[in-house]
Formats: sequence, C-alpha cells, structure tokens
Amino acid sequence: MTQKNILEDTEDRLAGLRLGLPTVFTFAWHGRSVRVRCDGQDDDMHLTAFADLGPLPFTSEASEQRGRLKDLLRWQSRSDDRKLALHRGRLTLILRKPFDGPLSAEAILAKTVVMLLDARPMARLVDEVRTGAV
Repeated sequence: MTQKNILEDTEDRLAGLRLGLPTVFTFAWHGRSVRVRCDGQDDDMHLTAFADLGPLPFTSEASEQRGRLKDLLRWQSRSDDRKLALHRGRLTLILRKPFDGPLSAEAILAKTVVMLLDARPMARLVDEVRTGAV
C-alpha cells in the first residue's frame, strides 16, 4: 500500500465518522501524550488540548532546571487560550480555542493541528530549559 493509498483510506474513514459531543481523542505528538476534547453546544463549541510536557524535576535531581521551569510557569501568560500549568507534578500545556467549523473529524483534526503548531515554541522552550540548553 502506498502513502497515497494510506492517505486516501484515512480521509475516507474520517469523512465517514459520525461525531457527537463531547468528542475526546488522544495521540502522541513529538513523543508527548496529547488529549483533545471538543465540547459545547451549537454556536458555543470549544476545542481543548492537553499536552503532557513531562515532569517537573525534583530539586535533588535538577535544582536549576526546576527553578527555571517554575519561573516559566509564573512568567507565561495566563490567557484563556494558552496556558502552561502544573498538574500532579507534571507540566501540562493547555490550549483552548472556539470551534466554529462543522462537527466533523476532519475539521477537528485541522483545528487541533493549528493549535499545536501555535504552541510548538512553548513546548520547545520547556524542553530546552529541562535539558539545560537555555
């Protein structure tokens, strides 16, 4: 099976899906677990993605990286559409956007990709701070 056939088969499957709300799915993005939820009603639907950026290191493991990651948590914007949070010792990137498209798998996936592309700099910055590259 060629890549073109795989893509066509996937597009056919997505087009045939019937979705209801809430719709939830998970996948891996650059080795990270991402959970996406589409919920709401009619004209007030939202798409929310939760990307696990890994654990906040303990002070005994990496005190400098821990301090810099905590500074990043305090510094970053607390806007409704993009937020870096600490949940159960793990850094989580929370992305939220209004969803105005038709309720289809293709539309949800397209909006999810755009959200993740917008969030990629923050995910990279967290990785750089964690590894001490910054």
